[in-house]
Amino acid sequence: MPQYLRHTPQNAFRGRTDYRGNNSFNASHTKDKGPIDSKSLAAQLLSQAKHLLPQWLPNHRIERNEFVALNPTRPDKTLGSFQINLQTGRWADFATSDKGWDLISLFAYLKGLSQREAAKELNKIRGDCRG
Repeated sequence: MPQYLRHTPQNAFRGRTDYRGNNSFNASHTKDKGPIDSKSLAAQLLSQAKHLLPQWLPNHRIERNEFVALNPTRPDKTLGSFQINLQTGRWADFATSDKGWDLISLFAYLKGLSQREAAKELNKIRGDCRG
């Protein structure tokens, strides 16, 4: 098992929001949709990962169950160090030690949002897709 799937240090994000998949925002409310069910949201995003990740990270390749991409948050020129597991949603940038536990945390990391803000934005997108 790759190291990033085993353990995430508590302060791995250099002052950023907790990207460990902490569900502390489960009780938060959007203005019109009530509480966000982060586990359900993360599961739905994971089921759509092969469709969503190329939109978020266009420079990529797939190796077995890993989505390997360039990290747009830094000057990354070579595929390999930034990977997302397509079965679990766990992700890591081995060049910087940034990592997270689901696609909500990945979206937060890529957009510079808190977990709560990312969940709200993704929940709104999910609601728009459902009709």
